[in-house]
Amino acid sequence: MSNDAITRDGVPEFVEQQEEKRGRKKLLIILLCLILSIGMIFGVMFAFFSDMVTGTKSITSGTLDIKEESVVIKHNGVAVTSGSIANFNPGDVVTVSVTVKNYGNKSAWLRGGFTLSGTAVIDGSVVDINNFPTYFKVFEGTVSKDDAPTAGAGMTGTKGSDSYKFLPADSVQPKFVINGNSSLAGAEVEQNGTGSGKVPVNTTIVDDTEGATITYTIYFDKSAGNAYQGKILSVEYLVQAMQYRNNSGPDWTDVVTTPFTFA
Repeated sequence: MSNDAITRDGVPEFVEQQEEKRGRKKLLIILLCLILSIGMIFGVMFAFFSDMVTGTKSITSGTLDIKEESVVIKHNGVAVTSGSIANFNPGDVVTVSVTVKNYGNKSAWLRGGFTLSGTAVIDGSVVDINNFPTYFKVFEGTVSKDDAPTAGAGMTGTKGSDSYKFLPADSVQPKFVINGNSSLAGAEVEQNGTGSGKVPVNTTIVDDTEGATITYTIYFDKSAGNAYQGKILSVEYLVQAMQYRNNSGPDWTDVVTTPFTFA
């Protein structure tokens, strides 16, 4: 008979001990797997939350704030300091130059013009408003007294009840784009070139420090008769700005004449 002890169930004691060890190993393996599984789950969760970034940011709408810096009026090339011209004769020219700067941070299209009114435009039965385009010509830029008679028909004005307004046609691409003011956060600075976002090469980009100068010349035709003696011609200038970015073809019907903001 074997020296091995027999349990109550008739199973040798050493066999029972081996089974018990194997059972403990299985339990230990199960427990280890469970712990590893829990560790992996928490590890993944910890990695997920550690990668999450939260916070708040503010977005401020841009501003477009065009202001007049100077107005220079010249009569036959000579600067006028009094603000008025006392002796505007047939054959003379007057140039009006307005310089503006952008005190907002948005870049903008710029265009200018002015309105002419007064008794030189209409004066009862003496001066007929319909004759105004015959005796007064308006040109973009500076035109000398000598060149004005042969400079062509000039701009076409829009007749009102007692005035003529001169502005480039809405379909005409503006000659200027002015950058945003460099002293402000988010100032928009543009570049000439081709492709998306570039300013056409035939458009002048104006730095905010120098400003844009828009000039027009008024020519008083030599053929004007005595009806125009002693009449007054009033000039009201206008500079319009429209945001440049996301606006390749500005719609000037929405333009405003006071500082405004864009979202």
